Amino acid sequence: MKLALVALTSAGRRIGRRLAEAEGSKTALPGGSELQRQLYLPASFTEEKGYERTFAGRLADLLAEIFPLYDGFILIMATGIAVRVIAPLIKDKRIDPAVVVLDEGATFSISLLSGHLGGANALARWVAAVTGAWPVVTTASDVRGLLALDAYAQERGLLLEPWENLKPVTRAMLEGKPVRIYTEVALGMSLSPNVQVIPIAPAEAVSETEAIRGAPARSEEKIGVTFRIPEQEPYLILRRRQRRLSVGLGCRRGVTRQEVLAAIKQALDQVKGSLTDVIGLATIDRKKDETGLLEASRELGIKIRFFPAAELSRLESSSASAFVREKVGVGAVAEPAALLGGSQTRLILPKQVLGRVTVAVAEESEETTQRESEAIKEARERRPAAEKGSSQADYTHAPGAAGASGAMGQIQVVGLGPGALLDMTRRAEDALRQADVVIGYRPYLERVRGILPGRRLLASGMRQEVERAQEAIAEARRGRRVVVVSSGDPGVYGMAGLILELAAGTSLPIEIIPGVTAATAAAASLGAPLMNDFAVISLSDLLTPWEIIQRRLEAAAASDFVLVLYNPRSHTRTSPLEEAQRIIRRYRPGSTPAGVVKKASQIEEERFLTDLDHLLEAEVDMSTTVIVGNSQTKVQVGFLITPRGYKF
Repeated sequence: MKLALVALTSAGRRIGRRLAEAEGSKTALPGGSELQRQLYLPASFTEEKGYERTFAGRLADLLAEIFPLYDGFILIMATGIAVRVIAPLIKDKRIDPAVVVLDEGATFSISLLSGHLGGANALARWVAAVTGAWPVVTTASDVRGLLALDAYAQERGLLLEPWENLKPVTRAMLEGKPVRIYTEVALGMSLSPNVQVIPIAPAEAVSETEAIRGAPARSEEKIGVTFRIPEQEPYLILRRRQRRLSVGLGCRRGVTRQEVLAAIKQALDQVKGSLTDVIGLATIDRKKDETGLLEASRELGIKIRFFPAAELSRLESSSASAFVREKVGVGAVAEPAALLGGSQTRLILPKQVLGRVTVAVAEESEETTQRESEAIKEARERRPAAEKGSSQADYTHAPGAAGASGAMGQIQVVGLGPGALLDMTRRAEDALRQADVVIGYRPYLERVRGILPGRRLLASGMRQEVERAQEAIAEARRGRRVVVVSSGDPGVYGMAGLILELAAGTSLPIEIIPGVTAATAAAASLGAPLMNDFAVISLSDLLTPWEIIQRRLEAAAASDFVLVLYNPRSHTRTSPLEEAQRIIRRYRPGSTPAGVVKKASQIEEERFLTDLDHLLEAEVDMSTTVIVGNSQTKVQVGFLITPRGYKF
């Protein structure tokens, strides 16, 4: 998948770089996990990375220029800006690229355009997996957990016809009305009772009635059985694509849509192919604004790809033309474009000059088609159940107004996880969505404010935990559903214990909802240092006397526990980590592996592998988690590992 990332600010650039350098395999992507990425920045920036490109002038002009050149776009900016700049460029859902919008706080990854056919839904999930944002997918079939027929057909290389029936069929499926699907292939899944699946043989004709209420079905030119379909039951046909052809195009400037269409059809006649066999059109990027090509692509509903001259030149043949090279910078366009337009293609029609259009046709091997189908199926199976289109897959709508009046109050103490919304559990999200009042430390509430429109948020500062707990109890006594939030897990240095202590004797229902704590988030970033017994110790002496902390450090270090140290340093407490290091050093050599993770699970996360002797060289603060290994911990291929004891 060829991706363009566009950022407008320094914050956006940082996110863009993370996306540009991330692996493509974190979650299923359209077209597999192979990614080509370019990051576009305003001219006020300097190009510092090989994938960075700066642009002068307006954002709208940039998008108009590059919109035909990429399979997908990640726009790191406000949704309103994105909508305004892409609106004039949208043509047809069959050919539009995927567009995902990501805010500069990496809170929401929004599938904005071409969610199914362009792959924006999958792209939004990938962006979320990389940045920790929340994937926002609003396509109705995904929200309702229904089969998206257009995406299903595309992923399996099937033809969906007639195309104009897709909307009424989808609408009927969503409303639970009768639908018929005629198919040449086994769907391999169960559908809702209102969907009738009717198997048909290859090339078997299916026709509609001429009028409402049972008029006879009209005959078809195709030989085969004719089905009579009631007008009130919309239908679709899924057919197996017999061939997969890629059409390469070259043309003179100013060519018309009719000339392009005629040339394509003439070329297909020569290879005994049809438009239904064509998987894509391709040409040189200098033709990205050629109206005739774009209009032909739109009329056919077949996407056209644009390749740079340098990429086409790799596949030049002996038929290269000096005239063409002088005009566009490469000796041939149609043949290499046809070959690049598919996977493992072979040329079956060398270039044909048909009026002002040059056409070549390449065909994918059957083996490639089968392998792609199996790879897509395997990728989908690897995805978590919550990402396979279930109604719970994504945050798709804002919660409704709270209505706790007259209801019995309750308190839920919720762990938000270490930082990224993606690491918040589904139980935590559900509790937040259903709350009347959400109470917490101000920075924690800011992390979730965006997913809580209409909720009453009661924020307070540091060292006001008792006040927060008392406020929660008072609100619950008024009959409200109250959520008290903690970072990480509420039972690990969080609010759970305090709430339980203060609410004793009130008879209020209380639920503790666990979360991912910083210890496990930091451990995951470093590798697998907690595979054996470990001890978690906070170095903060605000609530625990330092003498007790020292004794716990002594005992844990002497017992060869892996040590997880929270709150290693603050503005007012600069010595705890130094003293902890001296205590641990009495029992462990200076070469003991250690790791430091700052802002675990957040987009600004930093990790640092070191050892006990050099631990103090790392920059640490209250958002840092320190892990010191035991006598068995080792550093291997860049990861901190504590063996569990398996023999191999």
